[in-house]
Amino acid sequence: MNYLKQSKLFYGLVLAISIGVMIWIYTNVSYIFEPLQALIGSIFVPLMIALFLYYTFLPIYHWLNKKIPSEKGALLVLLLIIIGVTIFFLSIIVPNLISQMESFIRMLPPVINNVLNQVETLTIDLNVTTLDIYEYLQQLDISITNVATNVLNTLSASLTSIISGTISFFVVVATFPLFLIYMFKDGDKIVDGVLTIIPKSYQSLTKDVLAAAHTSARQYIGGRILIILLVAIGSYLSFLFIGLPNALFLGIMCGLFDIIPYFGPWIGAFPAFIVAAAYSLPAMILVVIMIFILQMIESYIITPFVMGNNLELHPVTVVILVLFAKNFIGIIGMILILPVFAIVKSIIQVVITYRHTMKQSDTSEHKIT
Repeated sequence: MNYLKQSKLFYGLVLAISIGVMIWIYTNVSYIFEPLQALIGSIFVPLMIALFLYYTFLPIYHWLNKKIPSEKGALLVLLLIIIGVTIFFLSIIVPNLISQMESFIRMLPPVINNVLNQVETLTIDLNVTTLDIYEYLQQLDISITNVATNVLNTLSASLTSIISGTISFFVVVATFPLFLIYMFKDGDKIVDGVLTIIPKSYQSLTKDVLAAAHTSARQYIGGRILIILLVAIGSYLSFLFIGLPNALFLGIMCGLFDIIPYFGPWIGAFPAFIVAAAYSLPAMILVVIMIFILQMIESYIITPFVMGNNLELHPVTVVILVLFAKNFIGIIGMILILPVFAIVKSIIQVVITYRHTMKQSDTSEHKIT
């Protein structure tokens, strides 16, 4: 029996059988887990927002703790800062952003027609038959219009869905501040609470695992937020420099989508391509050059300086991870895959170090005996 307990093969078989049984139970009696899924679904979004803001403002909170003796005072000042930033965005940034979004939407039909005309002119210059291409693009234009019309009609008709979405939005808005305040106020107690349910022999390992996960999340999320801000500001100034309208909206789009590795910057730059298409082909080429330069600056200057080489991943590996996450979870997976990978990697490193230390300790004890 002792041999079985120490056998890696036996341990692996038990683990594989356990995972297989759990998968079978979940696939055959999944209705049992529906209440749990509903609970997780209801708290997932506000919890993610709270975690995002927690790691965003954590450096400021630590700085305030050094300047203000009282933790409650530091927390109060931090909350006032967050409220002030929110009011600033809602009163100044958001109205301008909405206005530029409306302007962008209004210019889409002329842009599509302009692209059709430019493609026709280009194909004539290249002595290419334009009939099939032109008809296809016209069909594409019609299909886009039809899709947009159907979406608007569906949204207008689905009053129940709109009401439900509005309620969910206000629930999230009312819930995530509670999570955020609790994280800042009692964040250290969370670790102590987890340790109370862990056997004493594993408490040291658990504490190291939680510390490693916290450090990885803080480094990745904090660094990524700073990079997003720098990319958004850089894109905004670049679009202003080349004279593109709606530069604020276009810059924010570039910054927000930059959170998706590799694919995000080009997805975020797509609206800028559309706006440039309303002017000329040289304008589109200029936008491509600007985006390429910004990406080079981000990849080789900003990211190494802000985040270092925490992940130590080959670019091909990152692309595979992002595509894998996209196929299984969608855009949320594309956003979360790298921070999750960083956390899991740090945990594995801690566990490997712990096991290596334990083996060395056992070897030393055997030598002594």
